Amino acid sequence: MGLEKYKLKPLLVSGLICLVVGIIGGLLTPTPLLKMVQLCLAFFLYCIVPGYFLLLTFDLDDIERVVVATGISISIIPILLYNFDFLDWKISLQNTSFIIVGCVLVGILLKKNKR
Repeated sequence: MGLEKYKLKPLLVSGLICLVVGIIGGLLTPTPLLKMVQLCLAFFLYCIVPGYFLLLTFDLDDIERVVVATGISISIIPILLYNFDFLDWKISLQNTSFIIVGCVLVGILLKKNKR
């Protein structure tokens, strides 16, 4: 269908892996289960999702895209937050979410325009 061109299967698999790691970590450590799951899903949303969508236009294998997306996300999100802080947009949950959604939308638009 329409979602196949976005190659979401590796993204969903990595999200499930983060969820499983959060559940296992919550069961094996003194950290509450819900907090550990939140931490792992936040890592997924902050460190994998933005870079994954930005890399949709490149011809990469599934595992390559997830690994490179982690590095791209870890580097681009803090840089954008730092620059937004200079524009008197304080670093907050809303602004961070705005930047992550913006990266996802830019990646989708780049993928659509590549055709």
